[in-house]
Amino acid sequence: MKSPNPLPLFAGGLCALLGWGASLTSTSPLQAAAGTYGLWADTDQDGLDDALETRFGLSHLLSDTDADGYSDFDEVMAGFDPLDPGGLNQMMGVDPKLTLEVYTIGADTVLTVTFLRRYTVRNLELMFATQDSLRPVNRMALAALPNDTRNIQTSIPGMMATVSRVTIPTALLDNVDACALAVSGELDGTRHGSEVSLTMVEGVRMEYRTALSMSRGSSSESQGGQQGGLFPTDGDDIIPGEVTPGMVCVQELNEVGSLGLGSAQKIYQVSNGYCDMLPTAKCFSSCSNTIGGTIIGIDIASLIAN
Repeated sequence: MKSPNPLPLFAGGLCALLGWGASLTSTSPLQAAAGTYGLWADTDQDGLDDALETRFGLSHLLSDTDADGYSDFDEVMAGFDPLDPGGLNQMMGVDPKLTLEVYTIGADTVLTVTFLRRYTVRNLELMFATQDSLRPVNRMALAALPNDTRNIQTSIPGMMATVSRVTIPTALLDNVDACALAVSGELDGTRHGSEVSLTMVEGVRMEYRTALSMSRGSSSESQGGQQGGLFPTDGDDIIPGEVTPGMVCVQELNEVGSLGLGSAQKIYQVSNGYCDMLPTAKCFSSCSNTIGGTIIGIDIASLIAN
């Protein structure tokens, strides 16, 4: 684990992300990005950037990949499978939701916060965690970076949807092998949150995700415990080693520490790593070499309780 450098963006001060749509209306210009996808590109205008749709196994050319009458954005936010047209008749009773997603295109990393609510969004904060610290992101530093906010048309009854994006230099994350980001806030008077865990595997930045439709626990290699999978944040990155399509590098984790009693920052050790089935992913031959590595997480229940 490398020692984190106290970078201005990730040090001190509260980050009221609601300002993305208020005080941050002057968006800095974006440079053209090399690679498969452009920064902030949303070709089908469904509210999900092309880079994210590819990671989810969706079409960035079709706003409704499974052709069931609901957009990919609506199904993701409502908790339905946007690749399964069956069993979805209506979207009644969907609760407010706050999500944080991260993707990388070369030298730029995009943080995307989406909030689905009926009325109000208040008191949003962005937090950054390493093995040694948990701190709020500096709002003034964030405001100087390219950013935008847009309202997304949604067919979820009674709901409004907003997407805010900010682009940070990827180099800001290069000083740590493992870190986590989390956003929290009040939607319609109730606190919500979302987090992402990032780690480096043989020079490739990966996101550890727990929401997987894979054969959890069915593999003969599974030892139980918390499971998730590794996905490159940059779709153009070359995954190290021999790549097996239709599989994902599963990480089984054990919690081994935190910053103290009640802290939202959590330290996990990878107790097992192996390839398991997931049609939209790719696994790599050195997956088992991740055993013993560190994953940093931010426990949302603890974060929103504080």
